[in-house]
Amino acid sequence: MPPGDEAPTTVLRERLITHEEPLTTSAHSPGFDDGDDPDDEVDELAAKKARKKKVWRRIRRTGYVAAALAFLAPATAFAVGYFMWDVPDPQEILSGRDKTVIIQSEDERELMRYTPQAEDGGDFQFVPAEEIPEVLKQAIISVEDQSFERNSGFDPVGIARAAITGYGGGSGLTQQYIKQATQEMDSTYTRKFKELVLSVKITQEFSKDKIFESYINIITFGRGTTGPSSAMQAYFGRDAKLEDITPSQAAFLAGMIQLPYSHDPARSSHEHAETRWQHAVNKMVETNTITAAEAETMEYPIDTLKDPEETRASGVSATEYLLREQIMRELDANGYGMDVLQERGATVRTTIDPAAQQAAREAVEQRLATEPAHFRSSLVAVDPQTGGVIAYIGGGLNPTGGEDTGWGTGIDYATSLQQPGSSFKPFVTLAGLMQGKGLGEWYESPDVIEREGTSFRNSSKCASTTWCTVREATEVSANTPFIDMANQFGTKRVREAAVFSGIPDEINGAETMVEPGSQATALGIALGQYQVRTIDMAAAYATFAADGTKRDPHFVSSVIWEDTGEEVLLNEEATAGVPAFDQQDTEHNRQLARNLTESLLPVAAASQQSLADGRPVASKTGTHQFGNTDGNAKAWMVGYTPQISTAVWVGSDQEQEMRDAAGNPLYGRTVPSDIWRAFMDAYLADKPVEDFPQAVGIGTHQAGPSPEEIEASRQAEEEAERRRQEEEENRERESDAPDPSHTDEESTEPEDTDQPDPDPSDGNDQPDPGGPPPGDCEERPWECHGQGDGWGDGPDRGSRGQVLNGFGWRSDDPQLTTTPQPIS
Repeated sequence: MPPGDEAPTTVLRERLITHEEPLTTSAHSPGFDDGDDPDDEVDELAAKKARKKKVWRRIRRTGYVAAALAFLAPATAFAVGYFMWDVPDPQEILSGRDKTVIIQSEDERELMRYTPQAEDGGDFQFVPAEEIPEVLKQAIISVEDQSFERNSGFDPVGIARAAITGYGGGSGLTQQYIKQATQEMDSTYTRKFKELVLSVKITQEFSKDKIFESYINIITFGRGTTGPSSAMQAYFGRDAKLEDITPSQAAFLAGMIQLPYSHDPARSSHEHAETRWQHAVNKMVETNTITAAEAETMEYPIDTLKDPEETRASGVSATEYLLREQIMRELDANGYGMDVLQERGATVRTTIDPAAQQAAREAVEQRLATEPAHFRSSLVAVDPQTGGVIAYIGGGLNPTGGEDTGWGTGIDYATSLQQPGSSFKPFVTLAGLMQGKGLGEWYESPDVIEREGTSFRNSSKCASTTWCTVREATEVSANTPFIDMANQFGTKRVREAAVFSGIPDEINGAETMVEPGSQATALGIALGQYQVRTIDMAAAYATFAADGTKRDPHFVSSVIWEDTGEEVLLNEEATAGVPAFDQQDTEHNRQLARNLTESLLPVAAASQQSLADGRPVASKTGTHQFGNTDGNAKAWMVGYTPQISTAVWVGSDQEQEMRDAAGNPLYGRTVPSDIWRAFMDAYLADKPVEDFPQAVGIGTHQAGPSPEEIEASRQAEEEAERRRQEEEENRERESDAPDPSHTDEESTEPEDTDQPDPDPSDGNDQPDPGGPPPGDCEERPWECHGQGDGWGDGPDRGSRGQVLNGFGWRSDDPQLTTTPQPIS
């Protein structure tokens, strides 16, 4: 390089042919073409890529930080909670559960009190781990947490499954213990997180045997029990020993844990409890607790199960026990189990009216006292304005007097499924009203109607065996019109109307009002073919009484804690209610209920069950036939005023033909109606008489002519038109016929005179037997050959055919001796 020349600051590398870099061209250089150079597009694309890389680099860095925080924050919180929170000891928990639970009526009077520990140890006893039968332990693990023996306190698979499906709860056995021990029932992430932390901690500090011992001794198995020993006695007898438990009994108790107050056969049914038992047996097979062959030989322990009144230790009567079980079931469903209440001490305020409860008890006892011993009854009364149950008789009464030992079955008849018979018909009417079909509509009413290959027969008839209105069919309880209605409206719509009113869509996980194994609903729904519960019928009719506002029936108003005095309100949403039939148009919703009520107003009087003081009441009876016999198996009366809705069922433990003491068949208008009226009159005695709101008619509200009358009128009009046309045609033919007396010669017809024509009868009312009646036969031939309209003058005038010749005389008239000859 020559002296004085400055060395270049940039070292240029040799350009390669494979990736030659573009030369920078000045805007003033020769050959520059602004806007047309492709190199500009390359630069812009490169700049975009650079910016995109920068954005993604920031996103990645942010993600790394977030991931670190997501891991570190819970880990830190877990560590803090692990050292801060202590694992509850089951002995301390049990020793603290010595508080009394008081159950009050709606006016704060004490109905009953529950003291868990009696002098003999009460309803729970602590069972150490070595005394817990292995078969019971494995049965519970099989049902509640199959990974219990190997997990770290929780089952992540179970939690994930519950999160995805919404079923299973996601809580393992250890978590259940923590939940029961801490008594934290709120559904929050904080509570769930604490539950997980303590589950891991207790797994680190205690053996699995100790954890299971803690768990089984603080959980409830229902019937007011805590722990396995008291549960064994509560279900299998006071003398039953835990060490003698069988695999079948172990499966039964394991199945109770999930929902003890719902799975109890005394509350649901043996069919439901057996389904739950079978579920437990299947789980035991999955974990090899028993073999498949052993499962095949196992039987549901119905022979060793005892009724609650045989095993109760709390001293309440059978009737009170059934009521208390309903209250406890509701509390348990809301997270306030007996164990929670006993630990803190609580007063449970219910919706029960003591006066109503006593009136219900007396009405049932007194009416059944004179009936055969196998008669059973349930009664439920609901306040339409709140949905609160004010009286509840599920059974357990002793109609013959003496100690209230019950009926010896332990069944709660108010929650047992029974066919409602004709008391279900209002839901058919409602389905029609919702489609604009009013109470004045006509439907077929033959003695026997056949639909879908099934014949349905009337037991009560409308005035006509051809057509009947909704009003009349409801009052006389005719069957065939309601079958025709359900067929026209659709059985699915009838089912929907019932569900809208308050009949549950499913009970114990099974869909209601459908054929077994399908979702189809048969026409028999119109006549109460499908089973319902007394409490649901009372609640559904209460929806009608409340002007179409549906409120779920409930027993508990609030819980008042003994330690703080805080009152926790329950069932606020149920009390508020929702429009049942039309949530978009509240006025239409009200009118649907009012129209339905109007159809039910005459029924009580028709059944000779009117209430005292002429009080307006809407009601419907129901009777369910016993098989294919002429006898009946069960009967109902359901009815309401604006203040109360009451349902009464009468039947027996086993379905059989029911006859009263006089040998008469059981009907809804007899024993059930007697109980219903006695209770309603007693309860309403000091209540004002209230009228139902006036209904604005929907559809055809008042009956017009029946289809039969309309058809007869149409046929009469057609016949009259036909006769008119015949008469006109006859006149035209007669006017066109040639006159035989007419000639070209001058007519010899006498001139008209002012003298009147002689009386054709000539003072004789009898027709002239020698020929046609006198008259101007040429000008008015119809005077000589009858009246020309084919209608007789006798008592059957107006009925054309067999009695008339078409000449004005009856062919069966004894005075007719000469047969008239037609005009030629």
